[in-house]
Amino acid sequence: MSALLRRAFDNLTGEWQLNLENRVPPKELYKARIASSKPSLGLISNSTAVVIGAMIVAPLMDPILSLAFGLSIADNRLVKRSAITVIIGIATVVCTA
Repeated sequence: MSALLRRAFDNLTGEWQLNLENRVPPKELYKARIASSKPSLGLISNSTAVVIGAMIVAPLMDPILSLAFGLSIADNRLVKRSAITVIIGIATVVCTA
């Protein structure tokens, strides 16, 4: 029974293997998340629904991903920067709505 629990616990430790053809170097991933934590304009297209949805959601996706990444690697600077960007984005959407 304890061997079964030990195996289950080992599977939940977060050390899962991903089947990726090319692994992304940690420094490159970190730089991409830093760059993505800045505010952006989102997606521009001819469809009204796409433009409205993009204006609300797309500018917040990268900062949200950067926030999650910062939390997972315990980088306070990235967490603060991303959280501030998300808060500004939410406030902007609420105020303009």
